[in-house]
Amino acid sequence: MKYIQLSIISLIAIFIIAACGGDVETCIDPLTGEICEPPPIPVYPSLVKVDTLDFKTDDFFLEPSQEFAILLRGRKGDEKFSSLEIRENGQLLDLSRMTIDGTPLRSNPYIFSNTEEADLFLWEVGLIAQDTKDKVQYEFIIEDLVERQAITDIIVNTLINNMTPPIINLSPDSTQVLIGEGTVSFEIDVDAIGSPIESIAVYQAVNIVDASRLLFGGDPVSSNPIILEGDDREGFNKTIEITSTPDVGLQGYTVIFRDSLGNTYNEELGIQVAEPLTEIEDVTLRSSVNGNAFGALDLDNNTEFGIGNSNAEIKADTVDGMWPQKITAINDAEIAKLDVAKYDSVFARFQLKSLWIQENAIQLSSNPGDPREYTTEVVDIDDVYLIKRVNTYQLIRITAIDPIEQSFTMKVKK
Repeated sequence: MKYIQLSIISLIAIFIIAACGGDVETCIDPLTGEICEPPPIPVYPSLVKVDTLDFKTDDFFLEPSQEFAILLRGRKGDEKFSSLEIRENGQLLDLSRMTIDGTPLRSNPYIFSNTEEADLFLWEVGLIAQDTKDKVQYEFIIEDLVERQAITDIIVNTLINNMTPPIINLSPDSTQVLIGEGTVSFEIDVDAIGSPIESIAVYQAVNIVDASRLLFGGDPVSSNPIILEGDDREGFNKTIEITSTPDVGLQGYTVIFRDSLGNTYNEELGIQVAEPLTEIEDVTLRSSVNGNAFGALDLDNNTEFGIGNSNAEIKADTVDGMWPQKITAINDAEIAKLDVAKYDSVFARFQLKSLWIQENAIQLSSNPGDPREYTTEVVDIDDVYLIKRVNTYQLIRITAIDPIEQSFTMKVKK
């Protein structure tokens, strides 16, 4: 059995018969007018929790149905003890869940029959904790022959399993994207299950995040770690908002949950601080029918060149004197057609590379004259193409086609 160390509580009350007027030096008999003797001061019983080995507070944690014990000392006042009640949240505790010095009780209240016990006792009171996850008050109430009482109590918190980890869900569970420095919000749903959660700490890499960069449940926090109180210790569904640093790239954050037993549970969050895409409108690609300075387009600088220029990524030239209304990727560039909705779905540079990977980068038909060149089918307005050369990705959307001039007008994101 484990003994529970708890502070001494003794209840002593003093009363004087009202007929004496409350002043023992001037007590007058109301019938004879003579000075009377003051009544004796009654001495109440005392009931004390003593000794401990393992537990250091009055509010402690056990597993459901775990056995525990306390040392209970009683000392009579003027009168001998008559009974001892043991209550659980105000109700008499079942006899099957308690013993005195290892012997089951005959009744609750326990009735004193031993003369010596009725004067003074030191008992090991064994109890079985509640069988559910709960917080329960156990009261010990001693009463003497004239119904004077002394009371002491303990609080027991039961856990489903002290080592059972909490259930923690984050939403979204993917990296959040920001254009430059900003704030992102994550929803956290927590069920402690076992030990109560005492705190939440947020780190960026190995550095603790300044509290000024955090909101919890929509409110500023005074410290990081965030100290949980009340029902939040058992579980909560709240948002945690983190303001990023301005550094471009992936910023990794770790949220550390610490329970009352000192166990920690980590969850990882990601914030991608991205460079914004630049969008250029009214970029034109004309065939060489317009002159030797036309036929190819350098997307890096939005500049038209002649067909042989090595800076260009795409061309739209005639074939056998005819303009096929197609675009060809040149100079080791590759081109892939995407759904029109993809154009509006991207706003950061890193997304272009991700888009190429997601689309599996299936290039269009190879030009028979040069296996490094890839040619589209006939191009229509609102067609969207992703062009890759080495590590540069650019997205175009066709906004106009002039078959007379043999030209495309487009918007470019890069």
